[in-house]
Amino acid sequence: GRPDRPGRMMLAGASILLVTDRDLSDAGKGNVKRLRELITAIGSGGADVRVISPGAGTGDFTHLTVDGARFTGGDPSRLDLAPYRAALAGLAPAPAIAIAVYAWMAPCLDALPPHTLQVVDTHDVLRQRTARFRAAGRDPGVVCDAATEAALLQGIDVALAIRLEDCAPLQALLGGTGASVCWLPHVLPRTDPAPPSDGTGMLFVGSGHAGNLGIRDFVDTALPTIRASVPGATLTVAGDIAQRLAPAQGLRLAGRVVDLGPLYARAALVVAPIRVGTGLKIKSVEALVAGRTLVALPEALAGMPVTGPPPWVACAALPEMTQAAISLLRDPAARRAREARGPG
Repeated sequence: GRPDRPGRMMLAGASILLVTDRDLSDAGKGNVKRLRELITAIGSGGADVRVISPGAGTGDFTHLTVDGARFTGGDPSRLDLAPYRAALAGLAPAPAIAIAVYAWMAPCLDALPPHTLQVVDTHDVLRQRTARFRAAGRDPGVVCDAATEAALLQGIDVALAIRLEDCAPLQALLGGTGASVCWLPHVLPRTDPAPPSDGTGMLFVGSGHAGNLGIRDFVDTALPTIRASVPGATLTVAGDIAQRLAPAQGLRLAGRVVDLGPLYARAALVVAPIRVGTGLKIKSVEALVAGRTLVALPEALAGMPVTGPPPWVACAALPEMTQAAISLLRDPAARRAREARGPG
C-alpha cells in the first residue's frame, strides 16, 4: 500500500466502514450472507463497524441508509455512485479502513480522505465471469473486460480474494499500483451441531442467475433415474432459481426462503449440479456447515479448502452425480460418515 496509509491495524477500537449496493435484509442471498458474516467477524474483534447500503440494516451495527442504485447487470462501470460518494464524504469521523463490496463499488472510495485504507472485497474476478459464462452460452450478468476491471480497482490499497486461485489474476489487474491482494475465504458462521440426516430428500439452493441452470438438467434427467432406484426420493429447490423450473414428479419448488435451517435439517443430502460460475459457492459452504453431504460437479467445489477427507462427493458429470446420489440415499451410514467430517 501507499506509505501515507496504515498497512496493518488491530481491529480492536478501529473504525471500519463497509459500503455496498446489496440489500442486507435479503439474508437468503449468498453474497449477503458473506457480507453479514464479515461484519459479524469484524465486530467481534472489537472494531467500530459502520455500514452504508440501500435498504434497512439489521441492528447489529451502525447503519446509514442511502438511496443509491444497485448493480443489476451489464457494464459495472456505469453504476451511478454519486449517492454513495455523498454519503462517504459526509462521514465524521472518517474511517480508518473502508471496504467496498464488489469491484463496481470501489470508485466511490475516492470520496474518503487519503489516510483511509481502501479495501475491496471482490467476490469474483469479473472479467473471468464474463468470459466463462459466454463460453458456456450463458448470460454472465456482468459484462466486463480486463481494462474495465482494472479501472474500477484503480487507487485501492488491498483487494480481498474469496478463492486462493483468484489472487494471481487480481494481482495482475493491479499491476504496479502498489496495491496488495489478500485471500479472505468465506467466514464460516457458528452453528449448533446438525442432527444426522434421515429420509430420501435432496435439496438445491440457488439464486436465479444463469450459472445455476444446471439444476434444470438435473431435474430433467437425474431426478427420474434417482426416483426409479429410490422410491419416494424428492428434490426441494429453494431460492429464486425455483422460478425458472417447470413442475415435475418428486420436485418441490420452495422459492425464496428466509430461514434455510429447516430445509437443511430435513434433507438427506444436498446436490449442486453447477456447470459454470466464478468465485466461491457460498451455498456449498453453507450445506457443509449445516452438516449435510454435498454431491456436486467440480464448479460447485471450486475454491473449497481441503484439510482432510472431504465431506463432499465430487462428480465429473451428471451421470456420475446421479449414481452418487442413489448410493448415498440408499446408504445412510455412508452418508452420515461423510457428515461427521464437518465442513472441511
